[in-house]
Amino acid sequence: MAEILSGPLEMAASGFAYAEDPRWRNGRLYFSDMYGGKMHSVDRSGAVETVLELGEGTPSGLGFMPNGDLLAVLMFERTLLRLNKSGIAEHADLTSPASHSINDMVADRAARAASALEADRALAPKIRSSRILRFSVDFEGTGLP
Repeated sequence: MAEILSGPLEMAASGFAYAEDPRWRNGRLYFSDMYGGKMHSVDRSGAVETVLELGEGTPSGLGFMPNGDLLAVLMFERTLLRLNKSGIAEHADLTSPASHSINDMVADRAARAASALEADRALAPKIRSSRILRFSVDFEGTGLP
């Protein structure tokens, strides 16, 4: 098996409820603290910055718009948030295409995004497939499935 690591593993940061969905952007690693209700970033020295505190919200997948705005899927709320210099706003309501929770998300430079849709957890043992939701994100604030 080929060696893919170029150096030793090290702890970048700790103390989170459930850190997931890391994304590099401009020298910082952004990630969700899903059950902590926060989004953070950490620089190469290990300095952590809380980017957003949601309280009861459940951030999951992260992505970036071409202009640098941060997008975040709220897992159980089935909402896409957008954070920029003006603040935070609901960018798209995804309750219609997502009957249950939404998880990881990726976004590309053309503002196209995809997120995994999860099944009802009570039915999960019986389900043998899941779905991917693909959508475009415009600059006016609507998600286009």
